Amino acid sequence: MRSDRPRTPTYYLAAVLGVLIFIALLPVILPFLALYGLHYWLWGSFLKWRFRRTWGACGKMGVLVYSDSPHWKEYIESAILPRVADRVVTVNWSLRAQWKHAAPLEVQVFRHWSGSREYNPIAIIVPRRGRVQIIRFWQAFRDYKHGRPGPLETQQGLLFRVLEAA
Repeated sequence: MRSDRPRTPTYYLAAVLGVLIFIALLPVILPFLALYGLHYWLWGSFLKWRFRRTWGACGKMGVLVYSDSPHWKEYIESAILPRVADRVVTVNWSLRAQWKHAAPLEVQVFRHWSGSREYNPIAIIVPRRGRVQIIRFWQAFRDYKHGRPGPLETQQGLLFRVLEAA
């Protein structure tokens, strides 16, 4: 929203002071950001190692999280799970109230890599080597609901290819 009022000297003084305070706090803020980034990376590395050690021995390469939503439950259970059930650990988002603070490994993997957008349904693939791959299905199912199956077929095909390659 733009204001037609002229900017006063007080406005400019406040802006300059804000920038100066930000610059003065940078030496304090940057180490905390660096420590947070290091913690995030180390925790992710530990989760990858632990997932590979625990579930990799069973042939599992990832986590598939979905809920009891009528928009995708039946589709996932009939079209996706039969092809990937032996390669992924499934987590039901609808049962999240039963997850304890010290959640199972697959829930910890989900929480670490899912983010705060389009996190259900989602596939998180932890290959033997390399980076974790995240395949989000929420938008694809939304398009599917509106008569556009292309994005869902694309995401589904990507999941199958990634699991075959992992």
